[in-house]
Amino acid sequence: MTRLRSTGQRSRYAGGRLLRGIPRPEERKGKVVRETDITLRALAGRLVDELAKGLVIDEDAKVYRSSGSLPASSRDSDHVCYVLETLARYFLHVEIQLRLESDTGFRVFEYAARLHASGSHALPDDVRGTMKKGTPIPVRSVVFVLTGPKDGESGMRRYCWTHPPSDSVFFEYEVRLLYKMTMAEMMELPCFHWVFLPLAADMTRETLVPHLRTLQNTIKAESDPERKRRLADIPTAMTVVAQHHGDPTLEAFVTHIFREEIMTCEWYQNALSLGEQRGIDKGIEKGIEKGIEKGRQALLNTARLILPPEVVAALAFIADIEALEAAIAAAHKAHAQ
Repeated sequence: MTRLRSTGQRSRYAGGRLLRGIPRPEERKGKVVRETDITLRALAGRLVDELAKGLVIDEDAKVYRSSGSLPASSRDSDHVCYVLETLARYFLHVEIQLRLESDTGFRVFEYAARLHASGSHALPDDVRGTMKKGTPIPVRSVVFVLTGPKDGESGMRRYCWTHPPSDSVFFEYEVRLLYKMTMAEMMELPCFHWVFLPLAADMTRETLVPHLRTLQNTIKAESDPERKRRLADIPTAMTVVAQHHGDPTLEAFVTHIFREEIMTCEWYQNALSLGEQRGIDKGIEKGIEKGIEKGRQALLNTARLILPPEVVAALAFIADIEALEAAIAAAHKAHAQ
């Protein structure tokens, strides 16, 4: 997933006033990209079968989950699974990017090369035992692109890697411009791909609503509890994807339609529980701070009764309550002599 580096929140002067904690536009953009990256990675991990079945031709193909972890690589794992079709078997490597970058070809090639070199190490456990050690496994790479120019085209791309004095290596990968697809094309694919509906080329609010209702009905009709929980993550992820549409109010529009699904979503509940616990911890922390401050003020009030004002003023700068108590006792002893 394409990432933007965030410089963090900064304090700055604007209009003669010091603004604290207000993110710059580029910081907000970086936060949204990171949120999208994390959300789509998690959703793809939970619905890897749905992701893969939308990319394979063989309807009877078997899809096996793979960790995708690569040796000697610091990059986050892309979406990798092992596909066994009637006439082919390969690693399916999917990378989701906000937009095509100048280094996309190299990034995809690098990851695919490491995946190919890892061989059986990246295979799921129930498949590894059936493969002969050292058997090469082809890699098919697909790049999903969320946004970009209107004149862009989906299709196969070629990357040439040259390392003198060896010969050049040509690597082919597929690019799918999701923002060029129609809503009807997305709805023909498995449910995972519906998460990109807000970015479809022909999307309008009026035409989007029936498809969102279809997703709602699909979730309600699912009888398998585990699959139902996984499908219920799509509406929440869709609100994140909607942030990349040109309409800044589309996210709120999608959220409003899916309000019930989002409230019961596992991600939402986990975030809510985490927020509540952080709130409790913060409340306890603030309570302790208030108690300490009250204790300091009580000590200073006592000091005002037994010590000169200038001494109390100096003692007021001591923040630690135990140190303040010891300093007051020492000052009282000195003035009593």
